[in-house]
Amino acid sequence: MPESDTRTIHHVDAHVGQRVRQRRTALILDQETLARRIGVSFQQIQKYERGRNRISASRLYDIAKALAVPIDYFFSDLERGDPRHDGLWPRTWGAWPKAGAPRPIRCA
Repeated sequence: MPESDTRTIHHVDAHVGQRVRQRRTALILDQETLARRIGVSFQQIQKYERGRNRISASRLYDIAKALAVPIDYFFSDLERGDPRHDGLWPRTWGAWPKAGAPRPIRCA
């Protein structure tokens, strides 16, 4: 019996995927057509739309071009939480920087 996938889907990945699906369906495109336009399988489009796979910056750029929207379309209506609490700002870095201050770069 295969193990169940217990990976948590990040709310941003889910939101971006929903926006891809909304725009694709608004244009009356099926997943196969979008997949061909950006050079992936329709299964990959399914994973993107469900938030199961993260979309790289270059792939999101390709999707935006294929769907004729600016990149920020995918992030509109996203409730921006405090990044110190969503894993994007480790506690070890201290306080959130003031406006205009350079931000440290997190390397993986």
